[in-house]
Amino acid sequence: MTRSGLRVLVATDGSADADAAVAWLAALPLAASVELRALSVVTLPLGPLDVPQVHEYHQSLRDEARRAAEAAREALRQQWPRAEAQVEEGDPREAIVRAAADWPADLLVVGARGLGAVARLLLGSVSGHVVHHAPCPVLIVRKQ
Repeated sequence: MTRSGLRVLVATDGSADADAAVAWLAALPLAASVELRALSVVTLPLGPLDVPQVHEYHQSLRDEARRAAEAAREALRQQWPRAEAQVEEGDPREAIVRAAADWPADLLVVGARGLGAVARLLLGSVSGHVVHHAPCPVLIVRKQ
């Protein structure tokens, strides 16, 4: 099956830079035929306990990721009515690259910085990893 048109994947975690990336993308004069997908990745902490409280916490993280993806999709729907929202689980660096390859995206848009300074120190920059490993061009947007 062949596809027509440009595919744009925008990754969001609901941070100010991710919101700036969504706003920047919304301002681009791209055709309405562009296929657009808003992706949010949730990292579920590993824990030795299999108890309802842990399950509820994990679900709350999934719900938060879904809200971020849906908010981005909603912000882009006026220009691209068929925009989709997607939530993945795992390391954001790997999940974003994998989603861009699996879909496959022609352009990947990400914010320069996400929500977690501690995570950035421990894991490294998501945008830095993505720019080096993505299967397509990457646009990094920094909040002004």
